[in-house]
Amino acid sequence: MLVKKVILFLCSLLVGFLSFAQTRQVTGVVLDSASQPVAAATVRVRGAATTTATDAAGRFSITVPAGRTTLEISSVGYAATTADVAEGSNTVTVQLSGASQQLNEVVVTALGIRREQRKLGYATATISAQDIIKTAPTNFASALYGKAPGVTINTNPGGATSAVSVQIRGLSSINFQRQPLLVVDGVVVRNGDAYNEGYWGGNQRINANGLVDINPENIANITILKGAAASALYGSDANFGVIVITTKNGQGRKGLGIDVNLSGNIEQASVLPDLQTEYGPGYDRTTNMSSFGSDDEGWIHSTVNGQDVVRPIFRAYAQFGPKVDGRDVYWWDGQMRPYIAHSNLWKDFYRTGYSTVANVAVNNATEKMNYRFSYTRNDYKGVQIGGQQQKNTFNLNTTYKIAPKLTTDLAISYINEKVHNRPRQMDRITNNFGGFFSPVDYMDLYFDKYKTTKGYKYVPYDQPQRDPAEAIKYSIRAYDFMDFLWTQLENNYDESSNRLIASGTVNYNIIKNLNVRGRYGTDYTGYYLEQSDKNEYPIAFGPSGYYGTASNRYLFTYGDVLLSYSQDLLAKLRLNASVGYQARKEDYRYSTASTSGGLTTENWFSLKASATTPTPGSSSRSFMVKDGLFGILGLEYNNFLFVEGTMRRERTSTLFPENNTFYYPSVNAAFELSNALDLPAFVSYSKLRAAWGIVGNPPNPYSSNIAFTAGNINGVPTLYPQTSYGNENLKNEEKHELEFG
Repeated sequence: MLVKKVILFLCSLLVGFLSFAQTRQVTGVVLDSASQPVAAATVRVRGAATTTATDAAGRFSITVPAGRTTLEISSVGYAATTADVAEGSNTVTVQLSGASQQLNEVVVTALGIRREQRKLGYATATISAQDIIKTAPTNFASALYGKAPGVTINTNPGGATSAVSVQIRGLSSINFQRQPLLVVDGVVVRNGDAYNEGYWGGNQRINANGLVDINPENIANITILKGAAASALYGSDANFGVIVITTKNGQGRKGLGIDVNLSGNIEQASVLPDLQTEYGPGYDRTTNMSSFGSDDEGWIHSTVNGQDVVRPIFRAYAQFGPKVDGRDVYWWDGQMRPYIAHSNLWKDFYRTGYSTVANVAVNNATEKMNYRFSYTRNDYKGVQIGGQQQKNTFNLNTTYKIAPKLTTDLAISYINEKVHNRPRQMDRITNNFGGFFSPVDYMDLYFDKYKTTKGYKYVPYDQPQRDPAEAIKYSIRAYDFMDFLWTQLENNYDESSNRLIASGTVNYNIIKNLNVRGRYGTDYTGYYLEQSDKNEYPIAFGPSGYYGTASNRYLFTYGDVLLSYSQDLLAKLRLNASVGYQARKEDYRYSTASTSGGLTTENWFSLKASATTPTPGSSSRSFMVKDGLFGILGLEYNNFLFVEGTMRRERTSTLFPENNTFYYPSVNAAFELSNALDLPAFVSYSKLRAAWGIVGNPPNPYSSNIAFTAGNINGVPTLYPQTSYGNENLKNEEKHELEFG
């Protein structure tokens, strides 16, 4: 037994010695065309998974095979290049040239595959971290304005807490228009729609979507895949384009580093209603006199406490009343006020908003690993009164080289957010007679009278019994405006959410030129809402107020595996081939509970305070599963002709099992004239490209299901069709696209 152990020990030493003898350490420096160091450049051993990055001085160190080796060097904004390291050589100097019109830079494409821009036959747009954070945006999508051709950005009113809509190349569906697919560090994450329910839809709040949780401070770069050929590997997820986000991972700085960034913004309402200031509230002369008893100028005369007073028609939505002349008139709050015009009413309504962002990041890079850990604090108050947001974001991104052929990547983001009184839609103020303002209105009076001195809601003129001393004296037009003030300043609509986005990636170099990558990711969000509406009047006049809760959960689970092979077939011909599998499951769960008929005890926010039987708690859930097999085949000829074809076979659970399999092909080609021909000196760069592809757009979950609702009649079980009857023959919507450039 002892002899066997000694033999095994000696064999282990021999294997370790041979493994060590087959590799060597190469050091070098990467410079630009002006001989200045290039930091954060990626250095990769061709045909292997071994990768490193240059430090701030452009230096690097990497383990390479003992024989002749080729290094591939790339950096954003520079043309990628290669460097041959001869056998026995241990040093190398590399010089990068600027990428002509940024066409030669390295970009992250579908499934996290890195490609040189010049070799792509389809259109993409790349935005760097510097372009994103220099404007100190409240969310990264707002920083994309004007930076990506063919991409339209629309931020819903409401600021940092409101959804951002991204539309790539216009409308792409006749029925289910959605947002682009959102991919973070190779993992598909939750985004959601950017539309709101509308004023009559039930929820009048201006909602957010998943995109606003992405922290701009953590982004290294963004690639937007615009066309079908660029995004066909994502199949039915790609009809509206793909946004690929790569986060910072500490590469580019050797040794420990600390970054601190502080930024702030101030915002104000930019365009306000322009009110005329010559006439006050009132209708045409005939209507004023016949319907309201006014004189021919529009004044209503009355006697108050033995004094003759006049007032305009406060309830009028039109502004054809008495001419503004500065006289004292009897106001709807029972006070005498000057009849003067105010040109800044809406300016007094909106407040000056602000946002502050504080970010601290610790990063480090060694030969075996690199990491970056950051914390970001966001505080925001928008121009609409009553609301505020606090957000904490923690991010960890690390790469570790376990062995010369094996590396791992880990990326984790945790977002904790609290929003108080999310901005509301203002349809009933700006788009309705109930919110029309007269130029003679006093904005400070509305802010003073929307609630009584006892803390209840304002007392309408026709219900003075609730509080005779504080009742409004006359019917006014802006009841909806005071309702808005009550809702935003007195009631509470408090949301809290916790979101975790995590992914782990393993890269293994099986043999030279053959690599396998496996990735698993998850995106979990827990959301809780508590709505507390105060009693609007004393309990003696009946119950009022409301209390409700909502608890939602969203869970994405993602995984993929990719096998890649590259080989020089001939001296001028190179083959690139990949096959893989991708799968994703989406799980949504919702539950709500609320009081009914008001609260029995003043401002006791509990389901037990419900005046009548509480509304039965509701719950619902939704699932979706999607998977696909895919393949990629590419050829490169003489460094100027590049052709690539892809195919994806996909299944989706949103369609009938016998009708849920689809194929999404694509092909693209790039012909680099600058390398193929001797062009005139005034042509700095030239390339022809063409691409064709098919992508899809599936129906919403359960749209195709023929399902029945269970019930009973006199105790007898029954099944009856739902309002929306399914269609088992329903198919994916498809988009066929051909592009040239």
